[in-house]
Amino acid sequence: MVFINHPLQVNLFINLSFSPKLVLVFQFPSHFFRFPSFRSFSLSLPRFISSAFVSIRTYTLRRPTPLEAGHCPCKIPMAEQGKKVDVDKLLLLADDMVKVLNTKKEGDVLVQTCDSAITIMSTFLSSSHDVHASIEDCLKKVDACKRNVEKVKSESVPDDELVRIQKVLEEMNKVEESLLQELRGVTVELEELDHQRISLEGKKNNISQKEKNVAKSKKVLSMCASVTNVVPNLYDQDKVSGYILDKNKKRVETFEFESADSDACNKLWKMLSK
Repeated sequence: MVFINHPLQVNLFINLSFSPKLVLVFQFPSHFFRFPSFRSFSLSLPRFISSAFVSIRTYTLRRPTPLEAGHCPCKIPMAEQGKKVDVDKLLLLADDMVKVLNTKKEGDVLVQTCDSAITIMSTFLSSSHDVHASIEDCLKKVDACKRNVEKVKSESVPDDELVRIQKVLEEMNKVEESLLQELRGVTVELEELDHQRISLEGKKNNISQKEKNVAKSKKVLSMCASVTNVVPNLYDQDKVSGYILDKNKKRVETFEFESADSDACNKLWKMLSK
């Protein structure tokens, strides 16, 4: 099992199949997992022990916990630091580990474990870079906000100036209200003038119509006078009256009959025939 508990350090925990009560704990630098030879190293762990590329930071022989004996992928407690181990036991244990890792099954498991470690390390580095970029972006935004706050504070208007501006604004509001009142009065006057204009236009149309009617009546009377020598009095609606024109004698004779007189036409013709 492989656990990453520090950005620069990877711990490798190996439960020995022939002795489930013993656990090997190795700690190597995390940069080793970026080497191309890491996969071949996983197939020949005994040579790695004597290799100069990676140093064994800690080696501890201890009894496993129940979780470690069951290969549970959770956090394994660290061994007691500073406890020394006999060299002979270490060599015997190394030989036993060589025998165990020489089997294909254990080698495949170790290869898969190392691949998982590489994936985890890559994900961790990517996430770390993203978090670092986000932090820098947040810091830039905080600095920008601070600058904006300082700018607003520097551009703020003093209290005396605010009072003066408030008074000027109140005066302008009063002037505006007065102008609005005057505007309302002018609007009312304009409406009244518009009503008067409409009334005058109506009267003008009536006068024009009456003038047309008078001209028409004059033409009718002129025609009657030319044809019949009779000019009726159209203004007297109670009686049948008018004038008889005699062009030869150059005289005008009036006539008047009651409206109820049924023989008015005969009398009028007699007067015309004289």
